[in-house]
Amino acid sequence: MQQSEATLTEQPVFTAPNLKAAHFFMSAHTPSGFVSHFDRLYDTAGGWRAYILKGTPGVANALLPDAGNRLEEAGIAVEYIHCVSDPDGVSALVLPQLKICVADGMPPHCIEPEFPGVVEDEIMLFTPDSEKLLSQREQILQFAARAAALYDRAYRFMSAAVSLQSDTFRIAAECFDTEAVEKYTLGLAKRLFSPYGVAGTDTPRYLSGITANGVISFYDNVAASYARVFAVEDDYGISRLLLSMLREKAIAAGYSVISCNCPLSQGPEHLLIPSLSIAFLTSNSYHRAEGKACRHINIKRFMDCDSLRLKKARIGFNKRASRELYNQAISLLSEAKADDDIVRGCYEPFVDRDSAQQKIDVLVDSIINKANE
Repeated sequence: MQQSEATLTEQPVFTAPNLKAAHFFMSAHTPSGFVSHFDRLYDTAGGWRAYILKGTPGVANALLPDAGNRLEEAGIAVEYIHCVSDPDGVSALVLPQLKICVADGMPPHCIEPEFPGVVEDEIMLFTPDSEKLLSQREQILQFAARAAALYDRAYRFMSAAVSLQSDTFRIAAECFDTEAVEKYTLGLAKRLFSPYGVAGTDTPRYLSGITANGVISFYDNVAASYARVFAVEDDYGISRLLLSMLREKAIAAGYSVISCNCPLSQGPEHLLIPSLSIAFLTSNSYHRAEGKACRHINIKRFMDCDSLRLKKARIGFNKRASRELYNQAISLLSEAKADDDIVRGCYEPFVDRDSAQQKIDVLVDSIINKANE
């Protein structure tokens, strides 16, 4: 059933009321290389506490999913932060209601405490035997270097694909009625956002990513969790202009938002407003809006479609060619991931998983106790 657009007046909060488990990326494979926003997992001035896990690559990533499940079972809202380099695991758990995060501090994110003991606590899950580990030195360095070269090649293919998509964006921009979308956005914002007088905040996340397993999107997770979903139909990348306007107006009205940029163009792709349980999700050929959607906004309503049709062949070529380039990038990412797995395999004989599991269990127990206080 379509929900009313009447403005809600509760104070802004971070998590949607019915959102107990959310999934995001905070890193991305981009045309410019690997980008990580793990430095924005928590707010050092906002009363947050961060637990940074150390050990060897891949260990915390493999153990954090079960830790998140335990926290969920205890009734705690959990954000699972995945890493595009190893999407099968979890690189961080964010608990917004408790202002706590637990993060894998090993590469590729390499998180280091800024205020040790005051904001961050570093937890060494176990200490590997360095002398024995030296026997794996040559193999580790060899496959790590090979993986780095493969990642670099993948980023070059992404860069070529984005160049084609940028051409499509420029074509669409020439047919875009900016005045019409500004008028529409102003009216929508007036209906949805009740001003509080204090500017809100903007939290970065990625809702999708290009990974060794292909394009992964947590689109359905968000669509199912938010009460009102606006699906912005757009195959040209032009919706970023509408979403930018909405983001500015929501923040100016005092709402805390989650901005999900496209990992390739780095332009706004999705906008989440948890306190209103409203999500604006871009729907295109990579992540199509299906199932629950309160309202569809077709970006073509703001475009000169007759002029756009004159460029149909060029837009079609850009779409087909960029998809092929992305497929090549994904293939290279898969090869790089295989080399990364070999590196982790070199560490595996020296991993004390019992010690690591025990320390994570103790940490989870302490968090659950804090939540029950």
